[in-house]
Amino acid sequence: MLYRKLFNLILITISMGLLFGCAKSNEISESAFITINNDSCSVEEYFVYFDEVKQNFEEIGGTDIWETDFDGRSAVDVAKESALNSMIAVKVSAQKANELNITLSEAEEQQAITDTQSIIEGSGREYSDAYREAVEKIMCEKSLYSKVKKAIVKDYVISESEYDAYCKSNYEATAIEMKKITVKALFCTDEAKANEIYNKIAQGESFDALYDKNNETGENSVFLASQKELEGELAELIDTKAGFVSQPIESENMYGIFKVVSIADGDKDEIIQKLRDDYTKTVQDQIFSHELEKWTAASSIAKDESAWSKIDINS
Repeated sequence: MLYRKLFNLILITISMGLLFGCAKSNEISESAFITINNDSCSVEEYFVYFDEVKQNFEEIGGTDIWETDFDGRSAVDVAKESALNSMIAVKVSAQKANELNITLSEAEEQQAITDTQSIIEGSGREYSDAYREAVEKIMCEKSLYSKVKKAIVKDYVISESEYDAYCKSNYEATAIEMKKITVKALFCTDEAKANEIYNKIAQGESFDALYDKNNETGENSVFLASQKELEGELAELIDTKAGFVSQPIESENMYGIFKVVSIADGDKDEIIQKLRDDYTKTVQDQIFSHELEKWTAASSIAKDESAWSKIDINS
């Protein structure tokens, strides 16, 4: 399962242009970490992408992910290349924006500045003017990437016959994913107390009665979620039945015991719309990926191999 999740993550990068090896190669100047069509990019720019990939990997497999082997390749090498290919895809697309007369509005540029601060605060890296400039540049380029992609796929009209086949193949799985699950949560701050409460429930005591006596959030902790939204910390609740009660789950300095109150089918029209949206996005991604492959293959790309070899998980 872990390998499959990471494989899917890497496929996303492929769809953004995993073609560095096919691009034209030039010698690189000593002052640049990577050069893409005469655009010299700093190592600070690369680290923005690398930090994002590292975070994604660790969300899937924790810090132990870096000990994982992927068909003879280390997780660090896979992450490094994933970050590099994301960077190339965004850079090449942003450069293509000039040919397509695509620019950012003042509001979009301001949003990039706002996003920059958020990225810096979450990076854990020591602040520097160079790093801030790199992040701001990337935020602008990512906005251009999105606008270029939108321009490339805007005239696409789905094939209804192909969509119907997709819908038939994926309806059941999507309907399950979109079931409406009502969950009630009992929270307390003490782990031992949470385990004691759970044991009482397991022995037949009423969840609701114990909730009334012990819930420490001071509010009615009932929420509605789809099966997809339960993935992660609440995955234990997936594929269960009404009445199921989870073991205590630690989250944000609290321990939660979760009861599945009810499970209802999702709205059919919403399921159909999600299938159409998913199919449209999949085909649009394929169309843009094909164009991006051509742009990348025609690009001149080179990196400083000495600097590249020194990058590791602690960089």
